[in-house]
Amino acid sequence: MEDILYCKDLYEPLQLLGQKPEGKLDDAWSILNRKVVGKIRQWVDQNVFHHAAQETDAYKLWTKLSSMYERKIAQNKVSVIRRLVNLKYKDGRSVTESQ
Repeated sequence: MEDILYCKDLYEPLQLLGQKPEGKLDDAWSILNRKVVGKIRQWVDQNVFHHAAQETDAYKLWTKLSSMYERKIAQNKVSVIRRLVNLKYKDGRSVTESQ
């Protein structure tokens, strides 16, 4: 997602941590911020969209979604490690059939 924002020149609100740069007009910053929010929402899964629907600040939306997905990634790693630890080999079968 971050790469898409860079390709579309929509990275500024995330790169500046949500702070408006000096010399940028409020209207221009607001429009850029809403473009970023719209682009992020295009790629959000329907199961998570209700978390993103009310957010209008790009940096807040980005941090909210990243914290949600970071937790899921950690849970997935734990699940894979548990399955790996509980993997048992049975004679006469391939390792993939051993479960």
